[in-house]
Amino acid sequence: MYASTNVNYRSLPSTDGEILGSLKINEKVTVTGYVTEYKGEECLWTEIGEGQFVNAKYLSEKQVEVK
Repeated sequence: MYASTNVNYRSLPSTDGEILGSLKINEKVTVTGYVTEYKGEECLWTEIGEGQFVNAKYLSEKQVEVK
């Protein structure tokens, strides 16, 4: 998967999670899992490493065109 924009990755599958770092647009990542519920609420976050989460809406299967 590729980052579709510059985006932070976090320690939890929520914006409540600590920012651990960031991805640059079109940076390639390996998705190791998905989280569809967190604290009783539906969500869709991807795990890109042990305890590293990115909201799935910021990842795409193909690189995005940068103008």
